[in-house]
Amino acid sequence: MNRSAYNYLKTLINQKNRKPILLRGARQIGKSYLVRQLAKNFENFLELNFEEQPNAKEIFASALTPSELVPKIEGFLNKKIEPGRTLLFFDEIQDCPQAIIALRYFYEKMPALHVIAAGSLLDFELDKIGIPVGRVEFLFLNPLSFDEFCEALGEDVLLEQKRQSPKISDVAHHRLLELVRAYLIVGGMPEVVANYCANRSFIECQRLQNTLINTYRQDFNKYAKRQQIQYLEKVFDSIPRLLGQKLKYSHIDPEAKSRTINDALGLLCKAGVVFKNYHSSANGIPLGSEVDHQHFKCVSVDVGLALRILGLDLAQVINSSSIDLINKGAIAEQFVGQEILANISPTESPQLYHWHREARTSNAELDFLVQLQGGIVPIEVKAGATGRLRSLSQFMVEKPQHQLGVRIYSGPYEKRGKILSLPFYLLGDFLRGERRE
Repeated sequence: MNRSAYNYLKTLINQKNRKPILLRGARQIGKSYLVRQLAKNFENFLELNFEEQPNAKEIFASALTPSELVPKIEGFLNKKIEPGRTLLFFDEIQDCPQAIIALRYFYEKMPALHVIAAGSLLDFELDKIGIPVGRVEFLFLNPLSFDEFCEALGEDVLLEQKRQSPKISDVAHHRLLELVRAYLIVGGMPEVVANYCANRSFIECQRLQNTLINTYRQDFNKYAKRQQIQYLEKVFDSIPRLLGQKLKYSHIDPEAKSRTINDALGLLCKAGVVFKNYHSSANGIPLGSEVDHQHFKCVSVDVGLALRILGLDLAQVINSSSIDLINKGAIAEQFVGQEILANISPTESPQLYHWHREARTSNAELDFLVQLQGGIVPIEVKAGATGRLRSLSQFMVEKPQHQLGVRIYSGPYEKRGKILSLPFYLLGDFLRGERRE
């Protein structure tokens, strides 16, 4: 499967003044696969996996500089390291904090050696030991985007058609919406997508999703205290049910203290399996400068896993004429949030924002705000092919400095005044700058 992040990774690793690269993202999201694909461009590839090879930690126990580390790594793996010809990969590096610290010295003292590291629960260790700012390049990886999913399925002709012109035939439009519904079920986790490409079986995909969900649950005891695990489980199970809603801790566990639920949610966000969608006043850029940290919604790491946790009936998804499946289109909002995360630059820390009118008498709300080309674009999500745009229209009147508003829905491409209506399948093109007229 081709990943857009591969091109970013290849560009970074080939820079003249390159730095060691640290891949970040949730477990089973394809970080190791991406590096192994890149390794095909090198004469030699050496991999240390600190989870599978715990003895490798001893290499870093008494040494941090490349001149000391390289001979020890060569002896451990019985392979020669040649700067300029070798790609050295540290996988699950969070299990060896000393190796994270050593990355800065590879940049300072052996810049000719290509070094990449990855970790699934990396942020927990980075909080403890600090980030080697300016000496390491970060790359954030997400599940496959919708376009990557379509490419994996071999739908190259459809992808080319929609990139050439947003006004495609009705046949192509309906086929792309069918693929969107398939993506809702399969999601973007690489193993699940690969299985679907091979077997075209939703039932088999659900079996793999169950395994992935259990893997995430098993990780809880790696980063949470024993007394916290029950609350992590409650939050983890509740997020898919509460998609699209302002998160209230009482909706997760009315008897638990707010701080307890807040701490559990924070751990899941740090593990990369949940993302907060914060309210921003959206008066100007950057969006993060006007964030209300008390008002947020949540997005799951993957729409397929979210539907699996909910136990949604397959027939309901497959036979639906729109994406209005549950909670008045909450899954449609999950799709859009996931597409935003997948199509922003992988060198940027993933962030989501939305807007609600701050007057007490108003319930106007926009699902997402994105910062593009120095401006802010508000996005309203409609699960079906119709629906009023009261909130989007109100936003554009109240904040006339913003030149474009976007509706994401199941209908065809349409431009009326300052409102651009995009079918779900065109969102990625728009975010990448391929469809903004």
